[in-house]
Amino acid sequence: MEIDQEILLRPRFQKSPSVTREVFMRLFDGYHCDKHYIVSKVNAHVFIRIPKSRYHFWSPELHLEVQEETDGCLLL
Repeated sequence: MEIDQEILLRPRFQKSPSVTREVFMRLFDGYHCDKHYIVSKVNAHVFIRIPKSRYHFWSPELHLEVQEETDGCLLL
């Protein structure tokens, strides 16, 4: 018996907001560290993580890659 389905451990999505990459990245300027989450920006990437003091093996993490598009930006 062959398994035809792929098992994805990291769910993926794409969104196309109607703002430019610069405007979208500026939304995260005020959020760097909190007791509930940590936001870090590197070039066109945004990482949202749980702080080490609250981190568990199953803690979620969000990585947004922001690409420039002609009519706005694309979130990957």
